[in-house]
Amino acid sequence: MSNCMKTRVLRGINVVIAAILSFLGFGCSKSINHMYGENPAEVMYGVPIPVAEYEISGKITDETSNKPIKNIRVTVKTAVGNFEGVSTKYNGSYDMLGAGRSCERVNIVAEDPSGVYAPDSAQVELVFEQEKGLDPMYSGKATVHQDFQLKKK
Repeated sequence: MSNCMKTRVLRGINVVIAAILSFLGFGCSKSINHMYGENPAEVMYGVPIPVAEYEISGKITDETSNKPIKNIRVTVKTAVGNFEGVSTKYNGSYDMLGAGRSCERVNIVAEDPSGVYAPDSAQVELVFEQEKGLDPMYSGKATVHQDFQLKKK
C-alpha cells in the first residue's frame, strides 16, 4: 500500500472516530493562543464546549474611487474552523450570522474571485455579551463590523 493510500485510509478512520465521539457528546478544543504560536495546544475530551453566536458585517469599497465592490468573497477564520464565506452585495455590504464554539480572535479575509483586487484581511477581537440567567454553556453573542478598502492589483 502506498503512502498516499495509507494517508487517505487514516484520514477516513479519523473522520469516523471524530463523528462517533461527537455523537456521544465528546468534544475537542485547540487553544486559541496555540494558533498564534504562544502556547501548546490544549485538547479536552468529554468536556462540553461553550456555544457562541457571531454577527459579522461590513462594507468593501475600492481604495481609489471609494465605490462599493460587489461579489467579493468574505470568509471568517477562527481557531476552531471557518464560517462559510459570503459574497458582498451590489452595495459592497456583507453580513453573516453564525453559531459555534467561542473563541477570542477571528481573522476576516476579503478576496476577489475575479482577481482584479488584491486580498486583504483583519484580525479582530470578539467581545461576548451574555444575558443573565442563560445556560452557562452559552458564551453570549459577539457583534463585529469590519470595513475594507481593496487595492487593484
